[in-house]
Amino acid sequence: ERETFRMLFFSLSRSPLLRGGVASLSSGARALSSVKVSTGLVGLEADAEAPQRLRQLYEQALHKLATSVPQDSQYRQNLEKHIAVRMEVLDRTSDVREIE
Repeated sequence: ERETFRMLFFSLSRSPLLRGGVASLSSGARALSSVKVSTGLVGLEADAEAPQRLRQLYEQALHKLATSVPQDSQYRQNLEKHIAVRMEVLDRTSDVREIE
C-alpha cells in the first residue's frame, strides 16, 4: 500500500496540475490536496506522515522539558507556549500549507 502511494505521488509530481509542491487537484482528488509531495529541496523527500511525526516530536520535547528544565525557567515557559500554539494548529487542520 505504501509503495502504491509513493508511485502515485511520484507520477503526480511530474504532472502540470501541481503547484508549489502540494497536490492542488480538482474536486475529484480533494483527499490528496493536503499531502505534500515535494519539499523543494534536492535530496530531501516530503514525509507523508509529517503531522503525526510533528505531534510526536512536540510531545517528546514537552516531556524532555518537564523532566530536565526547571518549571520557573523562562526558556521552558516560552518553549511550552510555542509548542502549545503549534499543536493547536495540528489539532485544527490537516492542511499541510496551514501547518507549515
